[in-house]
Amino acid sequence: MAHAKEGKLFGEDTLHTIIFALTGIILIPLDIYAIVIDVHWKLDIFLLILALVFVYLLRKKLHLHPLHYLFLSVFLLLHAAGTFHLYERHFFGMEYDFYIHLYFGFASSIILYRLYLCRSLPPHYAFLFVITLTLGLSAFHEIVEYTGAVTLGKGEGLLFIGAGDIDEWDTQKDMLNNVIGAMIGSILYWSWRKIQKGALPHPRS
Repeated sequence: MAHAKEGKLFGEDTLHTIIFALTGIILIPLDIYAIVIDVHWKLDIFLLILALVFVYLLRKKLHLHPLHYLFLSVFLLLHAAGTFHLYERHFFGMEYDFYIHLYFGFASSIILYRLYLCRSLPPHYAFLFVITLTLGLSAFHEIVEYTGAVTLGKGEGLLFIGAGDIDEWDTQKDMLNNVIGAMIGSILYWSWRKIQKGALPHPRS
């Protein structure tokens, strides 16, 4: 007879489903709203919904922890909040875009550390692997952004050139912020691993 793990109200799969459902409940009406008011963000939010579904379906292959899926969902929601012109605003002297790229790097690094390929590597190689892959994801994003800007022109969201894209150093800044976020995520991840190992009971002699 199977017993529930002590101290756990929900299993990981249930938590994944709850996060998936709650994020979808926010994104779907927001996409409908963007369609109704006819803004370019309708395309972004549609892609965010696809990303949410895609990662949810691959959660077991990615060995995705519910907390890490939550990190991803928060990123999707923060980007979708751009519908309300947040990318045109500054917070604490920095553009909203700065925080989004910083958080993207952080969330990506944490998720990447869950991959078996990465977890089997020595810490310094794992760090280089995560930073390099984060840079690759960042470069792919920038290429998509550039392609959209060239073909579609001015507008809002990922596929159009608009708020936050005017700076001639925008691509370099975005990629740097992603790397800084990934470094922060890496430091926190390995700090947590060390604390976790230190908290394990020593085997009896």
